[in-house]
Amino acid sequence: MNVLGGFIAALCLLVTAAFTFARAIWGAWALCALCVLFVAAVFASPLVRGADFGAQLDFVFGFHKANGIAAGLTAVGGLLTAISAAIAASVRSHPRHFGA
Repeated sequence: MNVLGGFIAALCLLVTAAFTFARAIWGAWALCALCVLFVAAVFASPLVRGADFGAQLDFVFGFHKANGIAAGLTAVGGLLTAISAAIAASVRSHPRHFGA
């Protein structure tokens, strides 16, 4: 089940990243929202099941063993991607005038 969920999540990120690369503003906002959702899920899902907040922060940012490294890289990479996608979505480009 985790593998199937990972493939579906990766496919969603790939599609929104492709639309962002194609300069679709809604694609950049969708990429930002998905990344924020994934970062929130890394933190919130164990907390809902009763994990201690301090222990969860230590797990995510402690980079202990393989699971901790994966969770930490997901949180850091997802947050950086969400910030850059939000910046890309909010910046307007000006038309280029050649030969003027």
